[in-house]
Amino acid sequence: MSVKNALSVLDSAIPEDTKVPEWQPIKDDIVLNDPPPFPVEAMPEALRDMALDISRSRKVPVAMAATTLLAAVGMAIGRNVYFVRKRGFEGRANLYALVFAARGERKSVTFKPVLAPFFRWMRDREEQYRRALKTYMRQQMLISNLETALVKPSQQAHKRQQIQEKLDMLEHELGEPPRNPHFIADDVTPEALFKLMKEAGGTAGIFSDDARLVVKMLLGSVYSTSGEGREDFLLRPFDGEQPLNRHRVGTGNDIIERPCIGMLLMLQTDFLRKIGGAVAFFDSGLASRCLFCYPESWVGKRDDHGYLLRADDDYEIPLAVENRYEDLIRDLLDRAYRSNAPAYYTMTEEAILVWKDFYNEIESESGAGGKYAKMLDFAIRYPPMVLRLALQLAILKKHLKIDRAEVTDAIKLMRYYMVSAERCFTAMQEAKIPDGARRIIKYWQKDPRPAGKPFTVRQLENALGMVRDEVDEALKFLVEHHFCRYLPKARTPGKAGRSPSPMLEINPQFYE
Repeated sequence: MSVKNALSVLDSAIPEDTKVPEWQPIKDDIVLNDPPPFPVEAMPEALRDMALDISRSRKVPVAMAATTLLAAVGMAIGRNVYFVRKRGFEGRANLYALVFAARGERKSVTFKPVLAPFFRWMRDREEQYRRALKTYMRQQMLISNLETALVKPSQQAHKRQQIQEKLDMLEHELGEPPRNPHFIADDVTPEALFKLMKEAGGTAGIFSDDARLVVKMLLGSVYSTSGEGREDFLLRPFDGEQPLNRHRVGTGNDIIERPCIGMLLMLQTDFLRKIGGAVAFFDSGLASRCLFCYPESWVGKRDDHGYLLRADDDYEIPLAVENRYEDLIRDLLDRAYRSNAPAYYTMTEEAILVWKDFYNEIESESGAGGKYAKMLDFAIRYPPMVLRLALQLAILKKHLKIDRAEVTDAIKLMRYYMVSAERCFTAMQEAKIPDGARRIIKYWQKDPRPAGKPFTVRQLENALGMVRDEVDEALKFLVEHHFCRYLPKARTPGKAGRSPSPMLEINPQFYE
């Protein structure tokens, strides 16, 4: 008997009502138009060439490469350089960027060439940092020993005076602890991130080409016993106007002045639905602080001449382009590492006029019935986001002020991200998910039960305060869209006088 026939006989011996089919992928009813072409011409030459060559060599949309580069450059500039529109209205070049692409759309190979200069710079600085830290700790130990000697009751007055003078000199020379050059993490808790920022001089980067754990933390799915989101620790470091304070018994108080975080998270497109269901992500203002990039898919796509966009070839990023980009990043990192005092970029009068026109356009279309009315939480941050981008352009062009051309180019870039934000917002918020089904999804996101553990219909009724008809209607949608399924003939006995409750299980894809 062949293996095929043996499997057929075995399959026929299993009762039909006990068979559980393989899971089908969770359905997505959303149909989205492709975004417009990315305005790569608005980027400075070093970034433009790198974005185009990453796109050509890695076979990915230019927007994915360009967004990764902008987020990286904003982090390299650091916390000490500000744009100033007017007194009380200032900001920095750091960005929070979310890039969405489906499985197999080459997020990692886009990420690597952009971040490679950062990791080489950190590695090159490591030995110098270790020596400086060793010297700093030795001085701290000397200070501690002198303080002990100073308070000895038997110490003679003239000797105490000598010890005090030496102690004062050492404390004056000690200064701040050396800055750890390793300031980038790809998966971090709020507590660990605070420690990283403290050691790195107030700056940290969260850069991940597979950011599932980071986003699950933000949504409260991991690192949280209550299921509450942890997005709060990213809010203040975006602008850095207020210090971060941490109070701990035994370790005292830690304060980070002008905290700064840069963030680039690459995610699969199914996370759009998860983020869309996370109320705190929007209510806190975190979503509006992010640049959303959801480029068109290149999988199986052809250009105007009929050639596959991802057709294999031998093209590589030219070394001259890579070297110029690396020199740029190293120069920015060196300056940020050495600097402690803030530096400010003002705007030319022509730049202010161009920015005002953009601001007034957004404002006029944000009221009831306006183009941006449904995107109001996002739209209010478009104008200051333009200034963050314009600051980057001015720094890269080595200008002393932000000029008209830089604001104009920043607006071009921002208009792409505005369309991309609408595209993401549509995928997140306008998915055809009934309210009852959405409530169940949110409950699952916060439910601490292990993945794969079945649940009953009655458990949903009790947990959400929904009546049976509401739960049944919501589950009908979720089952049809493969979020979950009923287990064949599996029911739990009810209390006296109540019928057994049907059991279901959740699609494992939901937990990925």
